[in-house]
Amino acid sequence: MNKVSLFLTALILISVSVQAQLFPNYGIISQEERLLKECQFDKEAEAVYLFHEGVSNYNDDYNLITEHHVRLKILKEKGIEYANVIIPFYSYGDFEFISGIEALVINYDEQGNRSEQKLERKSIYTKNTTKYHSQVRFALPSVKTGSIIEYKYRSTMKYYVNGLDDWFFQEELPVMKSKYSLTILPNCEFSYMFHKSPSLPADVKNDPKSGQIHFAMNNIPGLRDEPYMDARKDYLQRVTFQLVSRQDAPVYGQSTKTKYSATWQQVIKEIMDESSFGGQLNKNLDGNEDLINSVKASKTNAGKVKLVFDYVRNNMSWNNITSIRSPDGIKNAWNKKTGTNGEINLILINLLKEAGLVVDPLLVSERYNGKVNKDYPSADQFNTVYAYVLADNKTFYLNANDKFTPPGIIPATILNTTALIVDRKSGRLITVSDEELQYRDIINISTKLTEDGKISGNAFLSSQDYARVKRLREYQQDKEKYLENNFLRHIPGIRIDSFALKNEQIDSLELEQKFSFQFPVQQTGEYFFLPLNLFSGFESNPFVAAHRFTHINFGYKQVLSLNTIIQLPQTLTVDALPKPIKLINNDQTVVYTRQILKDEANNGLVARINIELKKSLYTVDEYYSVQEFYKKMFALLNEQIVLKKKN
Repeated sequence: MNKVSLFLTALILISVSVQAQLFPNYGIISQEERLLKECQFDKEAEAVYLFHEGVSNYNDDYNLITEHHVRLKILKEKGIEYANVIIPFYSYGDFEFISGIEALVINYDEQGNRSEQKLERKSIYTKNTTKYHSQVRFALPSVKTGSIIEYKYRSTMKYYVNGLDDWFFQEELPVMKSKYSLTILPNCEFSYMFHKSPSLPADVKNDPKSGQIHFAMNNIPGLRDEPYMDARKDYLQRVTFQLVSRQDAPVYGQSTKTKYSATWQQVIKEIMDESSFGGQLNKNLDGNEDLINSVKASKTNAGKVKLVFDYVRNNMSWNNITSIRSPDGIKNAWNKKTGTNGEINLILINLLKEAGLVVDPLLVSERYNGKVNKDYPSADQFNTVYAYVLADNKTFYLNANDKFTPPGIIPATILNTTALIVDRKSGRLITVSDEELQYRDIINISTKLTEDGKISGNAFLSSQDYARVKRLREYQQDKEKYLENNFLRHIPGIRIDSFALKNEQIDSLELEQKFSFQFPVQQTGEYFFLPLNLFSGFESNPFVAAHRFTHINFGYKQVLSLNTIIQLPQTLTVDALPKPIKLINNDQTVVYTRQILKDEANNGLVARINIELKKSLYTVDEYYSVQEFYKKMFALLNEQIVLKKKN
């Protein structure tokens, strides 16, 4: 056996020994756990974490070492998928690696006899997901309803200070017990913040003698995806850490204390001093002379913004990596015409500067990345950089990696978020929202009902502002799926013909969609039931859950205008007509109106439905009010015109 093999064997043996000392209850199942059939505080759950415990420490090289121990019980057949375990880690530059994996499946028969099967090492594999991230994966065998899954592993990070991450007590599944112990690095001062619901108690114990701090929470319901929610991690029960200061070793008999980013201005200074960020803001990019000359010839600054923005987003491609910095330099990305989203926007900023425009980098945390804690100054809270431009008394938020959002519209990915303007003198946090533009759809439908109960007609949709961006993005990404989701799914037996789009390439115009359609209406004896809610996007109520954990973030205000003309056959007469109505919620931010008129001269009907959402963000405390309104509104949307055969 060579020296490397001996070293690896010793490392594995040490890891197993440490884990055995830390987690002496590994594989020991209690009577309560064995008999558990349902999670009492989250009865819909298909599986439950019996516990997740973690212990973080450091070694002589100041690596951050965290031992994990997880026990999970499968309650329903659907929960068997959780036997496929994924452990994500930051692999770039060998910053983190996962070792010491042990896992087993424990089953009991009807007589209570125990059987177990251990995970084989050949079943463990590593998968690279991005340039920076990887996953350790393994699938546990012989899993069924009632199985208990248990595993433990070790995470080793190069640097304690950079590696210390949030501890999440809450998961998608309910957690009966979660606890975390951290040994603080000597001569370092850390602050922590507990993010939790007031209704869920937590236990925190600080032991100054050992330098340890312990956190624990019990009986935490699972947080599943909810309609119009922000990043899940914003709402997960968790504790976050930040390095406040570090006492350096004495030099010439004197020690120094270094403080870390105590203010947002210090964050700006630090990142501007970095060669991979601030050092990339005044670069001369080769081969852009023709572009700059054409831009400078533009009569307005807003026109210059559009020319530079369109050039960059049409000539640069994204390499699927999200980053603020450019370790290899934006010149390299410029020459290759590909780069991270951050590099693409740093290139955009450079070209805008060269064109003589007022522009600053804007650090953003896109909605999926999570909210920015204003009391926790750190550049690491942001996931990429946009361009922040002032031109012709208008503010532009530019992301050249977005192929669908024109420069005059704030990207929906950062609506209702906090961003950081990176400028040494005037840098500051700002709230990004749009009080002017809306998601606006106008739908005009002309239909004819035949004697045998078939509707045929033509539809014309005009989508403006955010509606244009959203619809165009979905259509170009998958045309068949777009038609299915927006026009086919909710109407049984419908057929669409001659679908056509107009103004795809002209940002300043509304997106027009035209098509013809046909479908049979519901019949019962001599009665025909004619739906009015066609192609509105409001076909199913998203707010039906009894409880909600997250805010409702639509991103933008919304306006829908649905106008339908219906020509009836002479053999049918109106038996019941939905009444005109105006429905308004308590704070008057959601309005639904409906009018239906008879056109006696043409033996027809004219129906107008309008929906207006005047507010883009509702807190979780407002959920029940929104839910009650939507329940009433969808009841009205589902009302139909009843027609009857003439005698």
